[in-house]
Amino acid sequence: MRAGALEEYASKVDGQRAAAPSCDPKAFPLSLARTGEQLRIAAFLTGKGLGKRLGDLGLHKGSVIQILHRERSGASVVVHDTNRVAIGASVAQMISVTLCENKTNPDCNSCEKA
Repeated sequence: MRAGALEEYASKVDGQRAAAPSCDPKAFPLSLARTGEQLRIAAFLTGKGLGKRLGDLGLHKGSVIQILHRERSGASVVVHDTNRVAIGASVAQMISVTLCENKTNPDCNSCEKA
């Protein structure tokens, strides 16, 4: 790939992420979360197809999830309700989450509802 095309692609990707609905300044990618943390999904920075597939798996904006297992690459296994979902590193990078502040409440009602 020529250098100009690579720079053009990088600017498009950055522009898409910047144009994505900003949810919370405290949001970060799921791939950076630690094992055992309870999180609320703030946004999906994906296309319609992947967003629909994640929704079919029970992961929606505002859902509370917990990291069951995380690989060094960023791939994770998350728990939502009673479902376990394995998420690859590249997809985990596209899911924006926030920390739940009340660790004792499984419903995480202290988090701001989306």
